[in-house]
Amino acid sequence: MKTAEPLAAGRVSVAVLVLILAACGSPSGGPAEDGAAGTAGAGTTGPRPYDPTPEEPPTGEILLAHPPGGWLETGALETPALRMAEYGPPEEPGGLLERLTFEAQSGRPLPDPITFVLAVSRDLSVRCQGFEDINISSGLENGYPTSVRLMICPQFKDSPHGQVVMAKAIQGSEQFYVVTRRRLTPPMVNRQPLTAQEMAEWSTHLKGVALCDTRGDEHPCPEPASAAGDRSAGNANPEPSPLPE
Repeated sequence: MKTAEPLAAGRVSVAVLVLILAACGSPSGGPAEDGAAGTAGAGTTGPRPYDPTPEEPPTGEILLAHPPGGWLETGALETPALRMAEYGPPEEPGGLLERLTFEAQSGRPLPDPITFVLAVSRDLSVRCQGFEDINISSGLENGYPTSVRLMICPQFKDSPHGQVVMAKAIQGSEQFYVVTRRRLTPPMVNRQPLTAQEMAEWSTHLKGVALCDTRGDEHPCPEPASAAGDRSAGNANPEPSPLPE
């Protein structure tokens, strides 16, 4: 990715725009609308399957990540300071709208992950009734500062929807990475935002997102898995692959 001018104060607002799915839009299926589409949907022609096999093995700093099996690409954006890819499930029953977004930001200085996710949480909280947030984990992962936070909005103040967000921020040596999984729901009154099984699946998926560097031993990358082995096993969730170009 190209070196870019600093994002300055706009950096957090970009992430918040992605996190807050159009609360006043329709939550019933299709790509994200309004705020989310204006950011991650620009220049796309419709959902596309995820391709886990890059043409050439990547080198340097690599975000190892992939969407859940079967999810489709619903949006993408690339600017001098930001690269983003968004995915969603092929079907969204029950009035739920779920998205997974990968971001790589190159603005300097690279933010602190804890400070970043707390800022996102504060900006989301002002729009919510009964807002809750939980620190899932904060510390070093593969030698990189990392923070994971769960944010629960039972109902937006200005729309009849709720939202649950799990965000993982990683401060790399060259770029700052944010992975968010979010679900827009009907109002969450007297019910849990995620079942125990869903919470385990979301947590496990984000735990599998990692950053590494092929150029040394300080942030080692895993040995590449055999593509033939993955295909023969019918692996629905391929080995983590770099942020899609």
